[in-house]
Amino acid sequence: MTFNFNLFSSDGSRRITNQINQNKVLLHYSKRSCRGIGPEYDLWIFTDGKVLYEEVYESEHGKEIMGVLSREEIYDLTILLKKDLDSSEHVKNVRGFPVTILKFKGRELEYHASIIDGALKTVDNKIEYLLGKLQMGIPALL
Repeated sequence: MTFNFNLFSSDGSRRITNQINQNKVLLHYSKRSCRGIGPEYDLWIFTDGKVLYEEVYESEHGKEIMGVLSREEIYDLTILLKKDLDSSEHVKNVRGFPVTILKFKGRELEYHASIIDGALKTVDNKIEYLLGKLQMGIPALL
């Protein structure tokens, strides 16, 4: 699989211009800032364990990190994504809270991570944990 993405248009906003084989994507996790404060990023996790993280900060291209998850991490995520993840009460816009978008298996959930609970909170915490390891360069992810 080749990671050949152009995720940023000339005005700094995100736009995927190359096709991603959706059959190979386990999930797409995205954070959007509130009123442009703080970083925005996309995290793609593929079924073969490959990971792509790209960040934009104040409309400028930021970090790009690639890594690989272990089979156990992919298995754990797959099991978590089979749970009943309902975010219907968390999708209304709340000022001051960044918006999280989680896409998997044809579903798209939009929520505020700081006010969710249950299975969705468990999935969000797991993804944030893996993201933290990736950002710190933990060897298990590289």
